[in-house]
Amino acid sequence: MEFAVETTDKEPQWLIERRQGALEKFLSMQMPQEREEDWRYTDISKLDLKKLEIRKPDCRFDSQFAIPLNEISDDLLKNHFLAMDVKRDKLLLLHESMFSNGAFVRIPKGVTANVNIQSTQGLGNHTIIVLEPDSTLNFIEEYVPADKGELNTSVVEIYAGEDSAINFFSFQNLMKNVYDFSYKFALAERNARINWIFGCFGGCLSRIKMETIFNGEGASSECIGTFLGDESRHIDLTTNVYHNVPNTSNNILARGVMKDSSSAVHHGLIRIEKPAFKTASFLESHSLLLGEGASSNPIPSLIIENNDVRATHGASVGQIDEDKMFYLTSRGISREDAERLIVEGFFDPVIRKIPLEGVQERFRNIIEKALVKG
Repeated sequence: MEFAVETTDKEPQWLIERRQGALEKFLSMQMPQEREEDWRYTDISKLDLKKLEIRKPDCRFDSQFAIPLNEISDDLLKNHFLAMDVKRDKLLLLHESMFSNGAFVRIPKGVTANVNIQSTQGLGNHTIIVLEPDSTLNFIEEYVPADKGELNTSVVEIYAGEDSAINFFSFQNLMKNVYDFSYKFALAERNARINWIFGCFGGCLSRIKMETIFNGEGASSECIGTFLGDESRHIDLTTNVYHNVPNTSNNILARGVMKDSSSAVHHGLIRIEKPAFKTASFLESHSLLLGEGASSNPIPSLIIENNDVRATHGASVGQIDEDKMFYLTSRGISREDAERLIVEGFFDPVIRKIPLEGVQERFRNIIEKALVKG
């Protein structure tokens, strides 16, 4: 496929120029290299994007609070489309130049709402969520397989106003031949709460980058994640948080299970700026390896410019505890069933933190099916 900007008569001139500028930067930039810190342990330097089968995603939603992205006003789009100060790598530039579908979700002041969006794999799905003050949103995002397409790019932007709250649930269960590059950004104003809950279970290579920016005192966030790899699949997870003001809090907990010759890397950054006293920010990353060919690399990082804070990180990578395995098999449980029970128990502390029981069950069902299939 030759990459070229596709526009419509309705598209404003500023957006056409944005697309074209992003495409020019994309074409001039080399593929990310494993020697770059952001891409450590993830090598896509030989990936030829032009040779991938690419389709436009289908995006479905049924809510009075969600409308197609191409139907919102010029001002709203200009003020919210990739308006945060985020680093643009080659894949994000590709998305910016060629995004083709998506939704704009706006929750009015004081309103509580539920929105579900389902998208098929494809190039350029984009979601913008605006929470007005004192609003609450339960948002479920699901990426599902399609009959064709080998590249999936998606961006989610959350603008959380004062005293607003969002539970953002994300399921990714794409086909095994799909390269998935997902970006999720959130900006939290005073006393806003942003909860990320995600599960990554599909694709041959999945790169998920999540960044939360605290710009209002009293803002908080919790990030709960599960990932499961098998065969030769690779998972690249990034969870970055930026504390710019006082009295903000963050907690990240990610757990993954890697089977066969699959691999994973988890970059986690906590950055606390000088004015951000009374910050509390924590990061945990744990991986369980099933088999000698699997690998996982946690890379936590703290950058702290203020002494009046609490910030820690912890990480572990290990094989199944053979004492637990012996205990279960000695009671007549097959090794396969014992392994499944241990894995389910490993994920359980994360799943129990999910605030909606229905979503908990969906996570459990996906994990159970993946383990049985494996």
